[in-house]
Amino acid sequence: MNSTARKSILDREPRYTLAEEDSRFLCFVTNKKRKRSFAIDLVNISTTGLVFAIENEMAPDLGEYIKMEFLVPGFGQIACVGRVVRLERSTSRIARPMVSTNVVRVALTFENLNRAHHKALRSGLEKKIRFQRFNYFRQRWGVFAGFLLSHYKVVMLIALTSILVIALFYLLLQPSENYMERWPIPWGTRF
Repeated sequence: MNSTARKSILDREPRYTLAEEDSRFLCFVTNKKRKRSFAIDLVNISTTGLVFAIENEMAPDLGEYIKMEFLVPGFGQIACVGRVVRLERSTSRIARPMVSTNVVRVALTFENLNRAHHKALRSGLEKKIRFQRFNYFRQRWGVFAGFLLSHYKVVMLIALTSILVIALFYLLLQPSENYMERWPIPWGTRF
């Protein structure tokens, strides 16, 4: 992997995949051949851009600038301009199942996003990502605690057995009363 590709991977902002309770509505207008607006579902969003899924015949072209309006998770509605940087024609990696098999994922970057919108986007996404991480760890600890509670007899038996084995090794490794430091055998001889 060359340094340019590595740099582009490392410079990506964290992406927030929209949850079921988030508004996924995105309205955009293209500037080129289709002078009409589209309302589609967002897939994920970051402070540098977003990804949405749309049917192939309605997808914008690569490099095209589009005007869009969407609800920032954890903040509110913003309007901005974006440039299409990637089109994925594969349907296997789309986050939400679509009815049509002719779906394109469109990735775009925000162009000339003003400071207030960028700050609102960053604070809203940081809040949602923190909340998402908290819920993930709370769920994982809940699963672990549920396992311990449902198998407490086995866990207690393993803990007790471990303590007894450690105590037995400790007692067996103690030097006997005929231990002599000058002998090369660490604990002397036992007889």
